Amino acid sequence: MHCIRVIDPAKKIIIFLSSDNDIIRERKAYLNAFRKDYNIVCCLDYELNSVIECMEKQGEIFLILYPDPCEAIIPENILKLNYPTACFQIDTYDGTSARFNEAMLFDHAFIFHPKYDELLAEKGHPSVTLLPHAVETNLYPDFKADRAFDVGWVGRLDGSFYKIRKEQVEAISENFKTNDINKFYNQDELISIYTNSKIAINISRDDYMIDANLRCFEILAAGALLITKKPTELNEIGLVAGKHFVTYTTTEELLQKIKYYLENDKERNRIALQGYKQVNLYHDFSNRVEKIREAVHQNNSIKLAPAKKWTDIEINEVFFAYYAHRRKLTKAIKYGMLLLKSRYNKSFYVFKNLGRIVFLNVKFYTK
Repeated sequence: MHCIRVIDPAKKIIIFLSSDNDIIRERKAYLNAFRKDYNIVCCLDYELNSVIECMEKQGEIFLILYPDPCEAIIPENILKLNYPTACFQIDTYDGTSARFNEAMLFDHAFIFHPKYDELLAEKGHPSVTLLPHAVETNLYPDFKADRAFDVGWVGRLDGSFYKIRKEQVEAISENFKTNDINKFYNQDELISIYTNSKIAINISRDDYMIDANLRCFEILAAGALLITKKPTELNEIGLVAGKHFVTYTTTEELLQKIKYYLENDKERNRIALQGYKQVNLYHDFSNRVEKIREAVHQNNSIKLAPAKKWTDIEINEVFFAYYAHRRKLTKAIKYGMLLLKSRYNKSFYVFKNLGRIVFLNVKFYTK
């Protein structure tokens, strides 16, 4: 690993445990927001020790952050590092138990969905912070009333998690003037769609319809009227239904509300403008970075991670489950063998998961 030059010696350093391919959407936005006040260095798990050695010669390491990436993995020595560590848990509702176990390996856990922060704290993590989705408001133009589309939609419609979404979006498309609902849009195109839509819809996964996801904040930042399903996590993070956005319960009600707000420009624009202002004030990524800074400054101990007090078996269980889920066969075998050597009483569980990895990897590579 070549030594990486820190651009600004006056700034502290955040090490981002992420590959280049993982720097998209939320992670890219956080990286951009962090860079205003910190030097950011991205690396993978096997590069971490050499990166730390290099950075120690150039400045002060503030945080080592694992931003819930798709490709990069948690370093095996995460509990032995001499700097504060933190993790993002973005889709906290999916595989919650495993995510909570992984969060115990870090000094600070940042949870993207309301109430899950309370649940993790109840399980004994001493530094849990609710960190809802946000938006890069600087990418969006000023609020405007004139818009080309009645309703805007951006998002996938395929897959088993999106049956309700597909049904409702297609119903909207049949009844109102929309953009091309089946097209993939990049970020610039997405912003253009939402800023040229009078109304934009959020329809989350079938198994978690209350999700206050990234789309909600993108729509609000674009100044479109957000309509999302009731109940919604938005109410848990300072946004108010009827004031900042509108809710619906059934497909029929959704179509009725779209029709109503298209016919009532003044009321639509009033709610859309309030949502636009609220997001710009409180839900930009700079707001979220400040919460991270506060959480780490409040307690910058490197001994917060609960797993630092666990037995070797408990730690090995978490790493085995994690690497097995990620289909990292070599590392899963390593931790599986450590468990079996310790007379682990769930040997079938170990062999079953190792077999699953082999099967899935063979299936993937022989397509």
